[in-house]
Amino acid sequence: PAMLNSFLDQAEIEAPRSLKRVFAGGEPLAPHTAARFASLLPETS
Repeated sequence: PAMLNSFLDQAEIEAPRSLKRVFAGGEPLAPHTAARFASLLPETS
């Protein structure tokens, strides 16, 4: 998910506090992207 990577780039600067869920589709989710997501947004599923 290319858009998810762009979103995570922004989240490194300022993580959204009220975000609860993120859906990504259209292409395979790379394990390193999933790990990055989990580390940057631990309260989001």
